[in-house]
Amino acid sequence: MRETRKTTDPDVAFLLRELSIFGHAQPLSNETRLLMRRKIQAINIWTGTPAIWFPINPNDINSPVKMWLSIPGLHDYHAAKHALADLRGIYDRIALSIMDPVSSAIFFHREISLFFEKYVRTGQESIFGKASHYYATVETNDRGSLHLHGLLWLHGNMELPSLIDDIADPREEEYRARVVRYVDSVFHECLDEDAGKALRQERKPIHPVEENTS
Repeated sequence: MRETRKTTDPDVAFLLRELSIFGHAQPLSNETRLLMRRKIQAINIWTGTPAIWFPINPNDINSPVKMWLSIPGLHDYHAAKHALADLRGIYDRIALSIMDPVSSAIFFHREISLFFEKYVRTGQESIFGKASHYYATVETNDRGSLHLHGLLWLHGNMELPSLIDDIADPREEEYRARVVRYVDSVFHECLDEDAGKALRQERKPIHPVEENTS
């Protein structure tokens, strides 16, 4: 059974079916992961291959918003205001975050909701172009901090599986330049905040469909 993952023993088969029923109600179990995989496959059949994979790991250690959510649960208003002003040490921030998982969950929900509302904007123009669908799942790390992994489908990307072959075609030089220009307009990395603002101003998001059909 370990090698084939199958069994002819009816009692073992019955036990596995019973365990599977309970597994569907348990977060992060094999059954829930298989269900998520089937949902992703269904979206792939419906709308094509996802264009972007993204992880989101909000900073729940020293984010001012996270501190603002945590402090009132431990103090009254005036004490909380004073404590928030004095909370400078990294160890104090870590301890406060670990002791208050409820505020961490509220903070995570707020940040993720804003990400999809302000950045993804399904069906509308966004920093990614025009996203048609997304699918994401929440996980925890070793210390229980929440993070998210997701897939993003772009409007009009049904031919995405052939993208590499298309841009490799020597006759598609103009198309290749448009694809590179779109990727550069969406994805960039910069550790200098001022330079990052200038770069974002210079690289306005390009709509992938309009860019490649104009």
